[in-house]
Amino acid sequence: MDTTNTTSALQTLQLGSAEREEKLQPYLVERLWDQPAVYCGTYKKYNNGSLDGAWLELEAFDSYDEFLEICTLLHDDEDDPEFMFQDYQGFPEA
Repeated sequence: MDTTNTTSALQTLQLGSAEREEKLQPYLVERLWDQPAVYCGTYKKYNNGSLDGAWLELEAFDSYDEFLEICTLLHDDEDDPEFMFQDYQGFPEA
């Protein structure tokens, strides 16, 4: 079991403003466990040798549009980020 915590994810992301951090906080996974979650990075970061991103707890979102808004905020250092979901957990097996 991976026990990656939100604090280290926030430090890695180097969040700029308190407002941005406050908006992202409810969606970030505090501890990986059994909840449905995805790791959201971008192709640009990956192609430049970076795995910067964050685990997002899918049950925290009310809609797909809200999910995309938070992914965009997470990668607001890019003009038009192409999201890359590099890992996932908590999905039932078929």
